[in-house]
Amino acid sequence: VDLNQAKANIVHNIFDYHVTMSEAFLALEKSNLDLGLNSGLYDVGAWSLPLAFNASIFWSEKVLNGKWQLVDSPETELFERTAKTAGNYGYVYTDVSLQATARLLQKGVLIRLSKESFVHQKTSYPAGSFLVRNEDQSMDVLSALNAEAIAGEIELVPVDSARIIDGPDFGGDEYNLLSPQKIAIFGGQGIASTNFGELWHLLDHEIQIPATLLDINKLTSHDLSKYTIILFPEIDGSKDSLLQLVKEGTLEQWVHNGGTLITMGRSSLLMAEADIISSKARNQVLEEYPPLMIGRTAQVLMSEDFLGISAQEENENVVLAPVVSPAARRFTKDSNLWFNFTGKIETLQEWSADMSLSDKDTRGLASKMRKYLPSGAYLRVDLKPKHFLNYAMGNKTPVLFNNVGDVLIAGSDAELVARYAGPEELMMSGLVWPEATGYIAGTAYLVLEEMGQGKTISFATNPVFRGYSLGTTRMFMNALFLENALDCCN
Repeated sequence: VDLNQAKANIVHNIFDYHVTMSEAFLALEKSNLDLGLNSGLYDVGAWSLPLAFNASIFWSEKVLNGKWQLVDSPETELFERTAKTAGNYGYVYTDVSLQATARLLQKGVLIRLSKESFVHQKTSYPAGSFLVRNEDQSMDVLSALNAEAIAGEIELVPVDSARIIDGPDFGGDEYNLLSPQKIAIFGGQGIASTNFGELWHLLDHEIQIPATLLDINKLTSHDLSKYTIILFPEIDGSKDSLLQLVKEGTLEQWVHNGGTLITMGRSSLLMAEADIISSKARNQVLEEYPPLMIGRTAQVLMSEDFLGISAQEENENVVLAPVVSPAARRFTKDSNLWFNFTGKIETLQEWSADMSLSDKDTRGLASKMRKYLPSGAYLRVDLKPKHFLNYAMGNKTPVLFNNVGDVLIAGSDAELVARYAGPEELMMSGLVWPEATGYIAGTAYLVLEEMGQGKTISFATNPVFRGYSLGTTRMFMNALFLENALDCCN
């Protein structure tokens, strides 16, 4: 994308890793947060599409030579794709988005998920690739596979033998059979309409597979046994009525009977408060899991919290700077606007040692750190290797942190699948205050919990935000379509 054009500014805003904010805005924002007032940010402070897509992007200060092609229409064909011939044994393929796999499952194609990496015809395939065995099928599947391949949705390779050079043979037990899901989505009063719409649009419009709408307010009258997966979108407004419904309803028993419940953001916090899951909001367990205290001393915080003067430091008009990662500093000219982790990162006990506060008051100060949580900033999340929920994701990913009021602490019965990075590595893009890094660092982003014959999968924030968060959407798709592979036998 050539920056020598009239629309260079919008190119920067779309593709740059980080866009800085003015010193005047930062001072006003911090002062308002000190006083407990609303943030001046609407809901998103970071708009980097490469981070949203979890895609690599490179830039050059020199003009690049090459055979460039003008793309003037979304329908412009950049690659020519042809149909594949039949494989004697079957087919292997990779699927970046998992949308094609979801459609193929709905059409009756029997698909197996590889639990290990393998090499076929000198091409390496990671764990999470797919195998279609001819012997599994009750119909001709080549036309359905070719339709997705020609559309560019999958990379399809015919297979003539079960034997391979490196990795488990295609006839082995390392390839678990997937099955189509019967999906329901909670909607109705109390459910965030935007998040519900994002989920509905993804399934109904993008993937084009069926899902059933269930009114959350009629939870006790629904026959949940019809569904294998229920999606619980973020909640909106007061949670009290939903909390009562969840406690009195049949949702927990449905999970124990074999269902999979996927929650996100505020609905994950709701499940924690209802004791459906063992994970908890940090504010519920501050005594056992206090945050790190970064940015200011306890004495300074108490005065600034009351007077709203954190825009000033030692009576000088200097902004107490937000955190800016080394990668984001490439887009920030003023080094005075970078918070430096030069001081000691203290525990809550060390931080409050000179204050002679009661344990309750100390926890109260720690709880106030929640008001500095980011609004729409990209944070780094570290991923557990080789876990099916992280297939095709690598070992770390950008996550859009939407301030849902708190963060999750993984419970004693839960498996921590993805967690936020440490304080110094956490910030990727957007406005992140140092106080927030200590509160968020090391907490859970994605948690899996086995419950009886079923499971809960809890995202700390909304993974499908606005329909353009394609990076974390892949994690959501893993949860939606791969979760039953580990339970299947050959």
